[in-house]
Amino acid sequence: PKNNLQPELQRVKDVLNIGLDCTITNRLQDAAHCKLAINLINALMALVGFRKRSVESEKILVHMTTRLLGEGIQVLQAAGFKEHKLGSLPSWNDIQIAVNIPESPTNPLHDFIINRVGPTSMTQDVFSDKPKTELESLTGYMLKLAHKVGVSMPINQAIYQIAKEQFCPGFRPIAEIELWEMINNKILDLKLEP
Repeated sequence: PKNNLQPELQRVKDVLNIGLDCTITNRLQDAAHCKLAINLINALMALVGFRKRSVESEKILVHMTTRLLGEGIQVLQAAGFKEHKLGSLPSWNDIQIAVNIPESPTNPLHDFIINRVGPTSMTQDVFSDKPKTELESLTGYMLKLAHKVGVSMPINQAIYQIAKEQFCPGFRPIAEIELWEMINNKILDLKLEP
């Protein structure tokens, strides 16, 4: 975390570069937190069974994804983290633009969400009936950080609660329209600030 193991980092990079394009950064916390914000999509994609069933409403899926990523960026900015570009993943600027036009065909996240996101690790865990997912280490962590810095994450909080209720053996994916209704109801039930 403090970038003081440079020779060890170089050895890890050399090994990983055999099969992956790997770089070393001196801004590990920024990079890790930027990836955490992108990984907020994992619970949502697992809930809808993305890549496990046909998408019924791309418009609503893109809308939900855009909103939850926007919340993640707000939390990171409030916590003092700086953007660290992560390969071909969306930039903070693209995410912030998308938040203002979530349902527009010009939403810069549309192609990323619909065409480049694969089945997430959480989706694979849920559909394999694994008893534990990354929900706490991803969304749970970001919600704790949001609380610490005083930023509301109503979409993420609702998805977190729904996932905790739904992720169990025999899980069945939820259609995008139904999930969006569940999110809105959960926001009202929990009296979350939209």
